[in-house]
Amino acid sequence: MKRTDEPVGFSNAKSALDLVLADFVPVRQWLPPLELVDLNRPNELPPNLGAWIASPEPGEAQVLLIVGDNRRRIEFGPDLVRAKVSFADYLQDEVIDRSGRPWPEVVVNGQTVVLTPRAEGGQAMWMGQDGVARPVGELWAE
Repeated sequence: MKRTDEPVGFSNAKSALDLVLADFVPVRQWLPPLELVDLNRPNELPPNLGAWIASPEPGEAQVLLIVGDNRRRIEFGPDLVRAKVSFADYLQDEVIDRSGRPWPEVVVNGQTVVLTPRAEGGQAMWMGQDGVARPVGELWAE
């Protein structure tokens, strides 16, 4: 059952994370369990997470992404571009660290290109050399 008092920013962040995770389906085995924590409700946080709270910019929200034993505080605005890029970047680092290989790699014109998440033109994109670009959440879409 959805909480009616849940901040819009947190439900949007959960949706953004789900979108990003679609790109990680082929390497999901390299990701430990994930948890997303709403830092905008400091009174509801376990005491060990209180140190992660910061003062976000006006109009922004913050969440804590927990991946196994690692944590990253992520601030984002209404368009969620920064959240998607931050989620993708953090999860990419986890996959690379655990697999020992660059990821994601795509083949373009016979060349292997490693992509990195970036904000480009108001969108969250996977970007590579020579202008290779794919929207975050659609990495494997044809």
